[in-house]
Amino acid sequence: MLKKLFILLFLVAIYAPLTAQNEDYARKILKTLCSPEFHGRGYAFGGDSLAAEYLCEEFKLLGIKPIMQPFALTANVFDKDAYIVAGKDTLKAGRDFVVYPANQSVNCNIKFSKDFRKSDSMQVADITLFAVDKLPPQGIADHQNKSAKFYVSKALIHNKKRASIHLDAQLKHGYITHNIIGIIPGETDTFKVITGHYDHVGTLGRDAYFPGAHDNASGTAMVMDLAREFANMSPQHYSLAFILFSGEELGLFGSYYYTRNPYFPLSKIKTLINLDMLGSGDEGIMVVNGSVLKDEFDFLVNINNTNNYVPIIQSRGEAANSDHYFFYKKGVKSLYIYTLGTYKEYHNIYDRAEIIPMPAYNGIFNLVKDFVTDF
Repeated sequence: MLKKLFILLFLVAIYAPLTAQNEDYARKILKTLCSPEFHGRGYAFGGDSLAAEYLCEEFKLLGIKPIMQPFALTANVFDKDAYIVAGKDTLKAGRDFVVYPANQSVNCNIKFSKDFRKSDSMQVADITLFAVDKLPPQGIADHQNKSAKFYVSKALIHNKKRASIHLDAQLKHGYITHNIIGIIPGETDTFKVITGHYDHVGTLGRDAYFPGAHDNASGTAMVMDLAREFANMSPQHYSLAFILFSGEELGLFGSYYYTRNPYFPLSKIKTLINLDMLGSGDEGIMVVNGSVLKDEFDFLVNINNTNNYVPIIQSRGEAANSDHYFFYKKGVKSLYIYTLGTYKEYHNIYDRAEIIPMPAYNGIFNLVKDFVTDF
């Protein structure tokens, strides 16, 4: 009995530092990607390019040669003025208001009607103001509308008589961004692939940026962490590919482009796991395509039943909600994992690296590692 207890304590003593090292590395990646210097990893101030360069350098440090795959997109960016003066108060972008992502530039003065101070919206010409109790998530668009919409904190606007609105919008055509690919050769030329997107929605004006810790610096950090893990292991039977996409927030553009311009044939992919929004997890994980790819899903569940990595694994059917989708539509067996739980910050200025809990990080890391190793 004492011998068994000693062995157990010895294994715990070895395992605990290893898991801490994994999360420490991931949090380093997370903190860097969410820093103000990366401007929300959007297409204002070259935020996406700065993030791509950083991730390429990280791949090199792991001994993995990064491959940058350029492609062009169109993005509507807000990189200059973005503020509202209501009465004598200057409302701050991100904190006090957000905008419809396809807004055109606006520079105007509005006098509020009495009805607006009683209702929740007011339209003046091509501008609509919505007074809301909670700001909706900020998005990003690949076009501009002829109209503009603003979502403003109700408490700050309903007692005012007029406002001055300033928003500079620039539609960037032919903007070059990059997917990033890292390869670890195996014993065969058939691949297991791990993916995530590193882009986010960027900025709203010069001062407000959206850190995107949950969506999806968390998934990017785990992709890099898994690459680090496998780079330090003996070669696997299957080759491994770690792919980080840009353009996801605009409409899965990076993964769409990749599936039509693959670095190796899609037919050579045995399985793909996409990681997106891993900041929560106290209530388990959801596996998209789990209900249609039963063998793969059941294998994940069996791993978890043996090791208790996460509280629960739920499944759902196919959905075009992340970068696995176009691979799946091309016949690749693709699963998308995201976390369930109490952390809800999403597409706002508060989704920061220093507050994101990631309670299930180590469990998900080991679950994916075991799946990639053993399936």
